[in-house]
Amino acid sequence: MSKEIVSIQLGQCGNQVGLSYWSALCREHGLSPDGVVQSTPLGQHTSDMKDIFFSQVSDHKWVPRLVMADLEPRVIDQVLVGPHADLFRRDRVFKGSDGGGAGNVWTKGYWESATSGAGTDAPSDLAFEFLLGDMINREAEACDRLEGFMLTHSIGGGTGAGVGSRTLEWLVDNFPSKHIQTSSIFPQIRGSSDVVLAPYNVLLSLRRLAECADAVFVFDNSAFANSSHFRQSQLAGLAPKESFGVNNRFIARALALATAPMRLPSTPGGPGSASGGSAGLGGIIASLVPDSRLQFLTPSLSAWPRAVGDLPLAGAGGGDFDPALGGGMYPLSGRGAGPGTGGQTLRDMLPNLLRPDHRLAGAPGGPPGRLIAAWASISSGSAGGPGAAPSLEAHDVHHALARLRHRGLLVSTSHAPSSLPTTAQFLALGQQAATAAAAMSHDHLPAGGGFRRQAFSSPPPFAPWVPASLQIAVSGQPAAMPAATEPAPNQAPDGLLLSNWTGIAATFHEYCTAFSRMNTRRAYYRQYTAYLPSQSDADFHEELMQCYDAVRDLISEYSLAETADYLTATGAEDSPADLTAHQYQQRPPHQHHSDHPHSYLSHHNHLSGGRF
Repeated sequence: MSKEIVSIQLGQCGNQVGLSYWSALCREHGLSPDGVVQSTPLGQHTSDMKDIFFSQVSDHKWVPRLVMADLEPRVIDQVLVGPHADLFRRDRVFKGSDGGGAGNVWTKGYWESATSGAGTDAPSDLAFEFLLGDMINREAEACDRLEGFMLTHSIGGGTGAGVGSRTLEWLVDNFPSKHIQTSSIFPQIRGSSDVVLAPYNVLLSLRRLAECADAVFVFDNSAFANSSHFRQSQLAGLAPKESFGVNNRFIARALALATAPMRLPSTPGGPGSASGGSAGLGGIIASLVPDSRLQFLTPSLSAWPRAVGDLPLAGAGGGDFDPALGGGMYPLSGRGAGPGTGGQTLRDMLPNLLRPDHRLAGAPGGPPGRLIAAWASISSGSAGGPGAAPSLEAHDVHHALARLRHRGLLVSTSHAPSSLPTTAQFLALGQQAATAAAAMSHDHLPAGGGFRRQAFSSPPPFAPWVPASLQIAVSGQPAAMPAATEPAPNQAPDGLLLSNWTGIAATFHEYCTAFSRMNTRRAYYRQYTAYLPSQSDADFHEELMQCYDAVRDLISEYSLAETADYLTATGAEDSPADLTAHQYQQRPPHQHHSDHPHSYLSHHNHLSGGRF
């Protein structure tokens, strides 16, 4: 019997990505936009496991196991009057009582989720339990074998970050034995940003992610603009103002591929190379997260999404425009209708997945980093028609992996060039460059100091304490597609790589740098303390500094993971830009959320007392 997963979508970004994601799942499982089972164009029905993500409410009707929440109801209201209006349950929708949103302020989102609709005199933990928590509880109770939760949100604004933090803490307290995976969208931090308060929101959220989530899929808006996918979208004529719609489409496609081995027929592979059957959420986390302090995962896509999605580009034909998704979409069929995608085979696709410019996270021009673990989900064409087993066999996977090793694309650090810098060296040189060029604008500083970006165009090596191996799950063709865009048998495969990559520490470092510039003069504190029970600048400053220290610990942990003695080291307290690997070993081991309270907020979360 399948183990169910409850999905949670928070804020404007989370619900926009979620709509595209559920639309894709409906197509792949042969469901109409309102969740009614349909036959495939060949008259077949799917033999899948959609009950993991959907619950059956009648003989032919399925609805997502989903809770949607937003303090500003515009996006959710658009979803509930759009083509998929009858797909979602109205009693699993949480909206702010005043409709004003969180104003990009983390503390307002954190507390508004507790008090909205419950009265300001209600204790915040009880109010949250009564409102959003009750919806999550009811969805969880409807499952026979609940495996965990998948949460989609942005951490740059107020609702996704603030309500998301409160939800993570609540899930840990109420479901301590269940897996928690998040898909967290990080805001643009380089150059101009739409949210000036983003550095505060990110650090406040990162601490909760590190302490509460078992795995975090990191989607970085800064990386999107430098990915090969975005450059292909520009070739397709997509306007810059539609970039958020493009990003949402990438994220939705990545999530569909990540969950495909759980939902669709899969091919078993050989030891250490391919995983078969229905890879559950727990199995994916176990493959990628060797330590609870290393749970931030970097996605990469092999090719840009197909045109069978929700949003064709205006004028491209073949679909309705849905404003709830926040932008248009560009066309691409499964067989090479776009640049750089035509006819790619598994052997062509795997090297693409390992290329730095296919990542959907990571600082542009950042460090090469090291791989700690890598897991690929391949959506294969099927020679037997929709819903059948994948056409790729285990020997195809083994041959593709052997070719990667022959080309030197799967290597350990011991076989990498000796000149390849570690993340600690990279960040240290970047700091030296910043100091030497203090008069320059930060936005024009090179991220890597003395290192040239083009020097790191090759796939990163694996850390010295892990084997250089890539696990692969191959799933079959989706059960049903629109007739006009139905993939042909044996079509080129599509794939996602999830990697535990130490270079993600450079992204955290950039947010710490942006935070330090703002926090030096305690800028914008009043916007945050206005929503705290104590309304104290000192209390808010203490919380920010605790979050800052937690993120610096993350940077140090990922930097330490590049060393050969990681398994015997005890950690670090200071920034990797300041300490050597030997000095990293002075900090006591980090405790996971199962070992200690995740935040002092859990002890001071009543409106009548505590810091917050």
